[in-house]
Amino acid sequence: MKELFVFKNLFVSAVVLSCSLGFTSCGDDDEIPFVPPITPQVMYGNFDGKMITFSINPLETENGDQDETPVGTDISAKVDNDTVYFDKFPIKDIVFSIIKDEEKTNQIIEAIGDVKYKVGYKAQLNAAKDSVCFTLDPKSLNLEFVIPEPAPKEGEEVTPIKVEVKISAVEEYVNSYELSSTNMKFKFRADEVVLGGGEEPILVEFTPTVFYFDMKKAKGE
Repeated sequence: MKELFVFKNLFVSAVVLSCSLGFTSCGDDDEIPFVPPITPQVMYGNFDGKMITFSINPLETENGDQDETPVGTDISAKVDNDTVYFDKFPIKDIVFSIIKDEEKTNQIIEAIGDVKYKVGYKAQLNAAKDSVCFTLDPKSLNLEFVIPEPAPKEGEEVTPIKVEVKISAVEEYVNSYELSSTNMKFKFRADEVVLGGGEEPILVEFTPTVFYFDMKKAKGE
């Protein structure tokens, strides 16, 4: 009888110990933080950086050397689930290629004001899951302006110039957003400029130009 009593006590103790270990284990599991999976959404947000333009057929100087790499233009963009938005897209180089006059170009830029432009994209994580790679689907950039001239005569109408800048992706370049540095780099190309508004669009003499963007996500995002 005494042996039976001792056996029951040992059995109860083992059950209590097992439950205690089980509760401790569950408690430890609860303390493990949930880490969400990495997705292309990590690149959503606001970015600041530089836009640099490169002529596909760079001009040569009088000494036979190619022009130096331009410094670049400050630019900002916003990225959401499928689009890169520019609220102030630089167009000076494009307008100057049409007008060929620095003073008139600056007057036109001032008259046009801020130019909005957006580019669609599709993204996916790379194999290492440390960068988001994306392909761009740019559409034409359309502008409309009047060349500054002396005031028109009474009753004379001034017809605005409609411009279509045909833009395409740079297929051989890998556009990317790096998770560790929050840097985003991408390119697209202006292939030709067409003057519209008439029955027959006029192709403007224009050197195809690559737009290269090197941008960083805004702090706090």
